[in-house]
Amino acid sequence: MRAAVFVLLILATTTLSTLPFVFQWSNRIEPTLLGLPFAFLWQFGLALLAAIFFVGWYLADKRRGRLDVDVTMGDRR
Repeated sequence: MRAAVFVLLILATTTLSTLPFVFQWSNRIEPTLLGLPFAFLWQFGLALLAAIFFVGWYLADKRRGRLDVDVTMGDRR
């Protein structure tokens, strides 16, 4: 179930960033913000949104104790 949700979210993000009619809507120079064109800000915003989502997902799994990551330290020489 979790893998299906993960794949669905990845596909949704990819679709939002590359679907022709969505990208044509966002692929313009005006308006600008801080001197950057809207198309650049659109891609940057989607990447930032994905990063925030994954940090939230990590923190939620960590709080529930469902992380399957085991980190061990080796001997220091």
